[in-house]
Amino acid sequence: NLARQALIAQGVQIHAGSWPGLSTLTGFDRAFHLQVEAMSRNHAITGQCFVVAAMNPVTQDVFDVLEPYIGQTDLMRPGPAWSAIINPMGISLAEEKGDKETIVCAEINMRDIIVTKHFVDSAGHFSRPEVLSLVVNQTAYTSARFVGDQAAAGMPPSGVESQRREEASSVTETPSATPALEGTSE
Repeated sequence: NLARQALIAQGVQIHAGSWPGLSTLTGFDRAFHLQVEAMSRNHAITGQCFVVAAMNPVTQDVFDVLEPYIGQTDLMRPGPAWSAIINPMGISLAEEKGDKETIVCAEINMRDIIVTKHFVDSAGHFSRPEVLSLVVNQTAYTSARFVGDQAAAGMPPSGVESQRREEASSVTETPSATPALEGTSE
């Protein structure tokens, strides 16, 4: 998958994955933990990194909080979670399956990453850049972009743009007082 390859190309060493307790959903109970475990081990090997996989158990307390909003349901039940720390060869250093929250701990040796790169190096000798390449757009995007003149519409400036305007207006003409803001002219 492309997102994994982008992480690998950036040299990820420890990957943390948080998983919902979907094994408690009807129809997911037999497969979900197995799928999460397989994907976590695959990511460790493919990414030559340690993987910390954390899943929350779904307890009766969760249902007690949700019941006023969703009512009683037979689509979900309390159930266990699977969490683990996996080394770059896909071997569990520590793992826990159960219906109580626990802390999973293990000692890791970063040199294990180097050993794994001899076996499979997805960003090195296995990457085949003459055949395949991945372009990652690192442009910073925001969830909302405001266009138009708010003042003309009778609306006060708000959010980030308002803060930027205030910062820009507080810049003085003396070069030593405040550094120029990006995008402003002197």
